[in-house]
Amino acid sequence: MTAQQFVVDIRRFREATTKQIETLVKATALELFGKIIARNPVDTGYSRASWFASLNEEKPQQWGHGSMAQIALIVSQYRVGDTIFFYNGAKYILKLEYGHSKQAPEGMVRLTLQEGSTVVSQIAQKMGLRS
Repeated sequence: MTAQQFVVDIRRFREATTKQIETLVKATALELFGKIIARNPVDTGYSRASWFASLNEEKPQQWGHGSMAQIALIVSQYRVGDTIFFYNGAKYILKLEYGHSKQAPEGMVRLTLQEGSTVVSQIAQKMGLRS
């Protein structure tokens, strides 16, 4: 193997690994965000419709009604090195997270994040990255 072939092999490995990481992060984000939204208690539906995602920006560019389609569009743009933010625009979301609703006394976000490593492992296994 020549030094040039070695460099080519390393470049290919980096590209393949980067793609796997991006796929794992995207799938994990969508799964976790979906679980959070599904656990969001519903009275009027406003708080459930107020979940948003952004890429590399802590604050949303606009508020309105969020959707999984909007979230999936943002997540699909993720690249290694990016940060995905997930947030809710309802003023009372912290009350819901900390047990104000009998529908979700354990909250949504904290409960889902406790399952985070399991979700990552399951997705990695489906991708053939873990046995």
